[in-house]
Amino acid sequence: MNTPLCPPTLHNHPAKMLQLTSPSDKKKSLVDAVALLSSDDGLPVHLKTIIGHLLKRATLAHELIQRISKLEERLEA
Repeated sequence: MNTPLCPPTLHNHPAKMLQLTSPSDKKKSLVDAVALLSSDDGLPVHLKTIIGHLLKRATLAHELIQRISKLEERLEA
């Protein structure tokens, strides 16, 4: 059998970090947009569910990045 033991690497360079910080006015506009989507009766429930899950994951990812940054700062000190 010629099955590889591990998948080949797709990239040889590190992934770029996304900049998740934004000015407060943009953050507020996101909150307003989410509120509008939630109250839109024309939007199917399954889309609202998907959007909710994506926003929750984005929030968790942002919190983890903040925690990692704090840990890195403590290690450097």
